[in-house]
Amino acid sequence: MKSWKKVATIATAAALALSACGGSSSNSSSDSTTAQRVKNAALEDPWSTPCASGGPCALGDTGPGGGTVFYSGDQTWNAVAGVSNGGVYMEFFNYTTDGAASRAPWGCYDGKTKAEVNPAVVGADSLAFGSGAQNTLDIVNGCKDEGIAAKIAYNYVRNGKDDWFLPSIYELNVFCQYIRGQAPTIDGKTSCDRNKPFIDKAPYGARNLGNYWSSTEANTIRAMQMDPTWKDQNNHKHYDGQILVVRSFGTYESTPMPIPRVYKCIYGGPCAVGETGPGGGTVFYTGTSVIDAYGDKYMGGKSLEFIDPFPTKKYKYRCAIHVNDTAKEVGYGAKNTALYRAACTDTGMPVELATNATNGGKSDWFIPSLDELNLLCRYLHGQSTTSNEQCNGKLKTNGTKNADVAQWSSYQYSKASMWGISFGDGTSIKRDKNDYSYNFFLVRATG
Repeated sequence: MKSWKKVATIATAAALALSACGGSSSNSSSDSTTAQRVKNAALEDPWSTPCASGGPCALGDTGPGGGTVFYSGDQTWNAVAGVSNGGVYMEFFNYTTDGAASRAPWGCYDGKTKAEVNPAVVGADSLAFGSGAQNTLDIVNGCKDEGIAAKIAYNYVRNGKDDWFLPSIYELNVFCQYIRGQAPTIDGKTSCDRNKPFIDKAPYGARNLGNYWSSTEANTIRAMQMDPTWKDQNNHKHYDGQILVVRSFGTYESTPMPIPRVYKCIYGGPCAVGETGPGGGTVFYTGTSVIDAYGDKYMGGKSLEFIDPFPTKKYKYRCAIHVNDTAKEVGYGAKNTALYRAACTDTGMPVELATNATNGGKSDWFIPSLDELNLLCRYLHGQSTTSNEQCNGKLKTNGTKNADVAQWSSYQYSKASMWGISFGDGTSIKRDKNDYSYNFFLVRATG
């Protein structure tokens, strides 16, 4: 039977709370010692302790059990005596990649008749998020079969953690949403979107291994499974299925201050220059205010990411018409693109291609304004993007294919011409929409 040191956990939480309020077991109030300064720094910045060491966690972090964090919430889930203390986070590990047998039956069936054994005893029929631990315990207590998925999860030990269990079907749905880059919905109302691309950092084995058992019983002879590449389904309990072990952990009280629900840049959270954005692009600018929010299509954000969708193609801008209110400043690329597209419905031109782009599962791409394009030029040539001084295109590049050729912006010069930048030397240029063919980058706001 698993044992839990709840007294120690409460004592630790109380000690941290006392420290956070200025209390101490020492008679000295000085913070001049190195040890005290380090302690104060940890109290002021809980993120100084990694998730794996008991600090706050963001999606994608490695958890204390050596798994990957796929859920971060604001209340404790899966607190079940004999299984788990529960927590505000959930991490997963693919049992198959641990060198163990890859498949196992769900269990609770008769080997001859394939019928369920003692259905009233089992009772593991909850779909709900937060019911995986209880479902698992019900299966362990109610099934005489050995070598079944729930017992494998229940007995699993990794990184010294023995509180793993088999997830409920809604918990599996949140796992699927995580590896597809969706925001988690724990009520089961939004299914995992299998049409979305897998996130770049989806752990090995989490993408393509299908038919994971949940701990949710469907009926007397079937249990619920999930395939992240296909769909949820009910399958016979005697069939072999993949095993994903999960655990809940972490409390607000175990840290010096409340932990907000935090997402990394790739999930729409705060970004740093050079990080991968939610659209699969590279972040080249980040500021303090939301920019490029326009209409229903462009929600905006504090950071800008870019992609190079057509590195070997050049396009005329087209549509020799005057479009009112385009602007050169940072924050106007989305509006410029929307205004230009509303005024010109030609196909095959840069603005039409940008408006219809769905790269990375995102549909809010636009052509950057002139100042946004200049910041991108500066980034690609190794210059700071905290300044919008004119790009020096003669400096070294980071290897991006289009770092030395001319690029269109979405800022209009006149009825017949548009502004752009020659990335080869960094100078701004204005060229005829129907005579010149240039490349263009796609940009979107995030964070």
